[in-house]
Amino acid sequence: QDDVTRALLAPWVLHSGLGPDEACSALIGKLTFAAVVAGGMPVRLKDIASIRHALKRYHEKTGQFPDTDPGLRALVEARLLEKIPMDPWGREYLYQNDGGHPVITCYGTDGLRGGEGLDADLISRDLKRVDDPGR
Repeated sequence: QDDVTRALLAPWVLHSGLGPDEACSALIGKLTFAAVVAGGMPVRLKDIASIRHALKRYHEKTGQFPDTDPGLRALVEARLLEKIPMDPWGREYLYQNDGGHPVITCYGTDGLRGGEGLDADLISRDLKRVDDPGR
């Protein structure tokens, strides 16, 4: 965590006076989750990394990436994923084969294309990764 994230969490976690057994502690959990998500979307990044790994293995086995349809179902059918991963808001990650390059998209909290902050999209081709099998 960076200093800004710690500073945002400190007043709620350290000075709220709420313990884990208190009824309002669910609010602290939601605030903590929101702060963690806003601090770099680690849940979505981990999911996309898992999907990328499965896509890489699929490509090694077949010589190509799945078509847009069947998409991620092809990874489940090939037993490279146990099930299609769901984003933190309960929606399937979107997959597209863009000219032979896999693109994984997760819309933000609003479930709509575009947006800022927690509503921002996370698109695999925009991520700089050495192990990226696509763009």
